Amino acid sequence: MTVPELVVPVDVAVVDPDLLWRVEVMNALDGIMVKDVVTVFGAIEHLTPGHPAVVVLGPAGAIDSAQQLLELRTSFPGVRVVAVEGPLVEPELGELTDAPRLSLVPDLPDEDPAAAPGDDAPSLLRPAPLPGAERRNDDQTRELIDRAVPTGTTLEDLVRIIHEELAFARGRATHDESGTVFRTLAGTQIIVVTSAKGGDGATTVAANLAAALATQGRAVGLVEGDPVFGDLALVLALPVPAPGLATDPETGIRLVMPARPDEAFGPVDVDLLFDQLSEAEPPFDVVVIEAPPSIAERSGLAGMADHLLVVCSSHLSSIKNAVILVEVLKRHDNLGVVVNRVGRKGLPRHELEETLRAHVVAQLPATPTLALERPDQPPALASPKTAFAKEIDRFAAQLTPADRKG
Repeated sequence: MTVPELVVPVDVAVVDPDLLWRVEVMNALDGIMVKDVVTVFGAIEHLTPGHPAVVVLGPAGAIDSAQQLLELRTSFPGVRVVAVEGPLVEPELGELTDAPRLSLVPDLPDEDPAAAPGDDAPSLLRPAPLPGAERRNDDQTRELIDRAVPTGTTLEDLVRIIHEELAFARGRATHDESGTVFRTLAGTQIIVVTSAKGGDGATTVAANLAAALATQGRAVGLVEGDPVFGDLALVLALPVPAPGLATDPETGIRLVMPARPDEAFGPVDVDLLFDQLSEAEPPFDVVVIEAPPSIAERSGLAGMADHLLVVCSSHLSSIKNAVILVEVLKRHDNLGVVVNRVGRKGLPRHELEETLRAHVVAQLPATPTLALERPDQPPALASPKTAFAKEIDRFAAQLTPADRKG
């Protein structure tokens, strides 16, 4: 009697021997079962019917005939197909992330942007047919690919795209009209709050924004996006184990602590976090997530949020750092800046926007009493009568219109 072979469902099948072999990339996909194969037929042999998965076609692996892709889509309708059109480049985030500064496809020649392929030249969306395979036209072939990744995409973005497409395959995401993937929580609005450096007030803004939303009648979740070093539990005086959830008796905010990542500065596991959030009763109307920019980017939270808020203070040094962070995050069309601790002699909004090159969505007046200085101090939430609280209330109502409630 033989012992049956243990079958491990493949989450990602990579049809390109050179695309994802580097250790750095495999570390970034930790927890995902990845299988390198040579052809689309090889991917079909490893995929499990009914198991959500992503097939990644690399520049070298995309020369399979469209007929193979058609068979894949017919046999595995729940599989997402991602096509990488050419060599990737080094990440642009520099020291803000720990992403490896390596090219994934070092052996492929650089493309000449001035050279346009002829009508008969094989390309990613015009694959060279195998002998006996029927050639499909461009429009038909495009229909077999869910997402094209252009030449020059960074390693970090490719990893993010794979996570997003896998979330979509698992039924935890949706696409907008442009084809961009966003994870969803049954209509829950998601707000991500971040800042260029500690001390700008991102934690205070996130906590008070969540409190304002709860006061307006929303079911609010407040997520600690950095469960290792974050201070949301300290601000609310709610010690919460990771993973865990606790409710603030005064505001009704439910503070959510995700599972700690394996590395101190690593991103939270968004799939596990969304499982945790989706199990909450009653379900959340709004989720406010406070996280450092590197964690927000590497986890994909920055891209899938309804609002991505960069908090800076009105001090020039803080604005300078915010300018750098805005430049890094500018590809997200959900981006807005919250200027904190604004004094009477602060810069006018239009000058701030010219400097930051971003929309300033709120200017919060300075409130010294919000600073935590003693371990027995009550939660650092603003009194409803203060100018800070009134501006937060206005801003919260602007972010979540009445028709989004419930």
